[in-house]
Amino acid sequence: MSPLGLRLWAGFGNGWKWTRVKDVARETLFSRVYEACKEWKAWGGRDRFFERLALVRRVLVKTIEEGWEVGRGPSGKPYSMCCEEELTSLESSRDSFD
Repeated sequence: MSPLGLRLWAGFGNGWKWTRVKDVARETLFSRVYEACKEWKAWGGRDRFFERLALVRRVLVKTIEEGWEVGRGPSGKPYSMCCEEELTSLESSRDSFD
């Protein structure tokens, strides 16, 4: 709950089914990758927020480019079994521009 005791709600679709915005945000690809990274890195609190977002963006791009399942990197390995470079390097294994 927010510090003021308020929650943000929104209605979507025919019939305006009311849903907490927090719940809708969790369903996005970015949010799912963020949660997987949070578990992998054991993040807690709000320290180094912008560094975290930068890492999540890089992992998100690689996930899309390589067609990975959220929470898994190359060869289907869980994030925890990968080194950070495997999950974030800008070079694609599919394309070579030599």
